[in-house]
Amino acid sequence: MTSQQLFRILVAAFEKPAHEYKDARLCWETKLNVMSLLEEWMTLCVMDAKVIHDDLKSFLARYIRHTGRLSASQAIESNSEQQPNDNSNNDNNGDGDNNKKKSAEFSLGHAQSQLAMSLQTVLRKSEEAFSKATKSIKTPTDSFLKKFVTVDTRIGDFESRNIARQITLMDHELLKAIHPRELTRKEWARRPTAALRAQNVLKMIDVFNRRSFWICAEILSYKTIEERAKLLRKFIHVAYELRQLHNFFAMFSVMTALGLMPVMRLHRTWGQLGSRTREMYSRLAVQCSSDHNYRSYRRAFDKGLGKPQVPFLAVVLKDLFQLEDLDGQDDDGNVMFAKFQKQWAVIAPLLDCQRIEYADIELLQCCRMSLQAGIKMKLWTEDQLWRLSYKYKPRGAKDEQSI
Repeated sequence: MTSQQLFRILVAAFEKPAHEYKDARLCWETKLNVMSLLEEWMTLCVMDAKVIHDDLKSFLARYIRHTGRLSASQAIESNSEQQPNDNSNNDNNGDGDNNKKKSAEFSLGHAQSQLAMSLQTVLRKSEEAFSKATKSIKTPTDSFLKKFVTVDTRIGDFESRNIARQITLMDHELLKAIHPRELTRKEWARRPTAALRAQNVLKMIDVFNRRSFWICAEILSYKTIEERAKLLRKFIHVAYELRQLHNFFAMFSVMTALGLMPVMRLHRTWGQLGSRTREMYSRLAVQCSSDHNYRSYRRAFDKGLGKPQVPFLAVVLKDLFQLEDLDGQDDDGNVMFAKFQKQWAVIAPLLDCQRIEYADIELLQCCRMSLQAGIKMKLWTEDQLWRLSYKYKPRGAKDEQSI
């Protein structure tokens, strides 16, 4: 596969007709994911930018003109005017329907503005990469294709330690993008405005869910019990390496994937694991237990303060959500600082984690791009995972099989 062929595949995914999707959200997510991959491609592999420069520039210019009518600021302004007042009460069912309609309109407008900004970003990155490539006298020894699209390199081909380290770099970048204000006033849970006021929190939540479903699908994509067991063992070791790196966010994501029933029900696959791997999985399961308000995780996280860490975001949001229900004023209207002190006690450790970098981890482009592609290019659903699982162990069957 050449650079031009890969580019055409991405363009085809971007231009897939909307009527072929179940809903508009999936259509817009695919377009944004293609833009994200193009941006990553142009950033990491400048020599490939020289090869596809003219075609990419023409493609971007065409859609920038198309979306130029709705700039990011116009989208935000126009949609903010449509937002329902948080303090208003619905007097009848008709008002509730109108609010739902406005929320849907807002989502479309925000997606359009995001796409407009993404197109401009990719154009800028491609021009920067093209400039670097034309000035360089070096011959590219590794292209994007060799690093990512040589489809022989599935994620199972990489070492567990390298997978965990690249995931950690990616997750720490997501963590650093979160602004403290996104963590206040339950902004991430306010449906009409969350996409604007807590977009980085929502992005991190989306990565958690996508990664879990993708890992489950990767295991189920292998047709024999031995192959499935091999990848299952691989991801258990990845979870262990993530624990060593104090990336609790990804550790919970991997363990969530392994605990999904489409994988968990395949008993013969699990039976292929050795005693040491089983013991490792059991220890990790204890670490991820929600018992006693995630006591095991909280203790491990507290011990790691001052070191590079990625906290489990769900616990942070859970604590902040509960604190928002406390009164901020007493009966006389005086501010009760105890509430805000408790909020700061939750947010401050996260800000420390943003500040402390994983300085000893090197970027491995091949592994990173494989991880990015796996998460972004396919939107797995629970129904799809169950259909894969039923291929190996039909509903009601007692035994699992290879096919």
